[in-house]
Formats: sequence, structure tokens, C-alpha cells
Amino acid sequence: AEKSGAFCVHYVDLDRFKQINDNLGHSAGDLVLTETARRLKIVAGEGNLVARFGGDEFLIIQHDAGLDDARLMSQRIVDALALPFDLGGKTFVVGASVGVACAPEHGETSADIMRHADIALYRAKEAGRSTSLVFSHDMARALMERHETETELRKAFDARELKMHYQPIVDIKSGRVVSFEALMRWPHAEKGMIPPIVFIPIAEQTGLITRMGEWAIQQACEDALSWPKDVTVAVNVSPLQFRDSRRLIQTVRQALASTGLTPGRLALEVTESLLIEDQKSTLAAFRELRKLGVKLSLDDFGTGYSSLAYLSTYPFTHV
Repeated sequence: AEKSGAFCVHYVDLDRFKQINDNLGHSAGDLVLTETARRLKIVAGEGNLVARFGGDEFLIIQHDAGLDDARLMSQRIVDALALPFDLGGKTFVVGASVGVACAPEHGETSADIMRHADIALYRAKEAGRSTSLVFSHDMARALMERHETETELRKAFDARELKMHYQPIVDIKSGRVVSFEALMRWPHAEKGMIPPIVFIPIAEQTGLITRMGEWAIQQACEDALSWPKDVTVAVNVSPLQFRDSRRLIQTVRQALASTGLTPGRLALEVTESLLIEDQKSTLAAFRELRKLGVKLSLDDFGTGYSSLAYLSTYPFTHV
């Protein structure tokens, strides 16, 4: 039997609520909220509290429950909200992520329990949505480390401590270096070289990637000036930079103008994930970049969605 006074908090956040509100209007959003509340009441059952916490967030307080009970209920919440919603004759799947924290295991105060449920929810969303996760102290530690890395990354970038390294691309036939791929590196005073797989996702999540990406393009153009005239430089561009394509195009223009580098010597590398996102505006940006004379390269093709249609639709110069 569970200890009396033990309880668990389920912090529920709808995954695709914003899209429904934006595309179908607030009345459709309201239908989703009322139907979500109805489903959550059924899952919660008698004696447990269901509340809307704000926006598209809900809480369930599960009384006299331990970790095993909480895991069962959080999975039932995910399953209930994964079922399609009927909105004016059309069906939409909204889905939800759930973070769970239990007292007394995860804290003594309501503030602790809420904070820990929130951390678990954040990790559940990170894990790919439509997921429920129960808080663990490892999660809190990982989050602290991530915040620390983010703070240090901002400082390192502002202090110009990031460096560009260049990997040669060799023509097998002639043995000549024809291009260099620009790779961003972070030499850390205490931790040594921090790999991009650690700091690039953090830069993307915090929006710092835009400024870092602008610096990378400018720096690569400057460095390429001292190389032989027929050697190109390839710079990775994050899909997030294409969300403000005007700014990206302006950055490229500025880098070429200020350095005097021949546009054909600059190649921008993008990954497939960008092409899946917003094809119209991406295609328009690509065409404008090609007009400037810049090359466009598709990186990691064959590791993801890999549609050959991309290759005929977009003006790529390399794959």
C-alpha cells in the first residue's frame, strides 16, 4: 500500500496545439481544449484533480500514488491524447507530452514538485514528443550542465574564442585539394576541445546559431582569400538560419562584398531536414543565393529522407 500523503503531479503539454490555433483559428483551439479536458477527466478517474494550468497546459494531481502508478497513468494520458480530434468534420492528431514528479521521492515542497515535473516535461518534449517521462535527479543535473554550457558558449562567442578549422577535400584523380570544409570548433580552457555535436544543438535551441552562422560565413570568406584562386570553401548553414532567409542572403552579400571573394568560391552546405520544413521559402532563398553566384551543397544525403525529387527541384551544385 502507498504511504498516505504520497501524490504525483502529471504536467501535460499539447504537442501541436499552436498549429491548430494558427491554421484553423481559435474556435478549433477551444474545441481541442475542451475535448482534452474531457479525456483527462476520464483518465484521472474519481478522487484525482484535473486542472488547466494555462494555454495548452494541464495538470493532473494523482493522490495516494507511487512511481509505478504514476507511470501507468502518464502512459494512459499520452495514449488518450494521441487519438485523433474531430474538428468540424476533419480529424487532427494533436498529441501530448507529459512530465511526472512524485512526492515525497522528488521533493518536499509543492514548488520542488512542480519544478521537477516541468524538467521531466522538457525532457519528454526533447525525446520526441508524445512521450511521458518521470523526473530523475540525473535529468536535473543534465539540465544544469546544459545551462552552464549555454552560458559559457555565449561568453566564448562574444570573446571570439570560437575557431574555424578547415578540412581539405581532395580530387582523387589529380590528388589536388579542391576545397576546404569550414568546421567550427570551441577550444575550452578547462574542458579542452568541445565537439560541435555538443554546442551546435544548444546554439540552435537558444537562437545563438544565427550570429554564430553569420560569423562562420564572414570568417570563411576572409580565410579563403589567402588560398589558391581555384580552391573553394564550404560552410555549413543551419536550417534555423533559413527561417530568416533575408538576413542570411544579406550576410552572404556582405561577406562577399567586404572580402572581395569570388562568389563561386563559396559553397553553402545544408542538410535534408531543411528541405522537409518549408519548401516554398527555402526554394526562393536558394534561387536568390544562386543568383549571387554562390554554390549550394546538400550534405548527408542518403542518411535521412533522401528523396531524389529534391535533387531535381533545388538548384544544388554538389551532393
